[in-house]
Amino acid sequence: MSYLILERTGNLEFRLVFDTELFGVIVPKGFCTNGASVPQLFWSILSPFTHAFEPAIVHDFRYCFPGGMSRCQADCEFLWNMKTHGVFWLTRWIVFLAVRTCGAFFFSPLGKRKFRQGRHWSKEQYEQADREHQQTKERVMRLFEDAG
Repeated sequence: MSYLILERTGNLEFRLVFDTELFGVIVPKGFCTNGASVPQLFWSILSPFTHAFEPAIVHDFRYCFPGGMSRCQADCEFLWNMKTHGVFWLTRWIVFLAVRTCGAFFFSPLGKRKFRQGRHWSKEQYEQADREHQQTKERVMRLFEDAG
């Protein structure tokens, strides 16, 4: 059994402290996520820290490191993971339609993380994020090699 242990790295960004298996996907230690990217205006209707949080971590991981998976497949996997995790049907369909509508801005078929939150970051913070991304990418590649 994997436990989800996160370290807060920013206002709404978290880093996994250990390799964690979620829905049959190993998300490596050091992976950064913002969970369910729900605008704060809508938190009273849909909090980003509810049942959809763990499926959203896998979805973020798939968007960063698709491993041959298309955006549509990642979004459908997200919908399925929300269903198996007990997210209310109306909530999961609202979230699914939102990612289908807006997800193209964030999906990276080449595995380059494009959705860092932070137009206000300094150059050093962007460089640190790029270093962390590269380290996580190398770790993911080692995990794929070990599994194959």
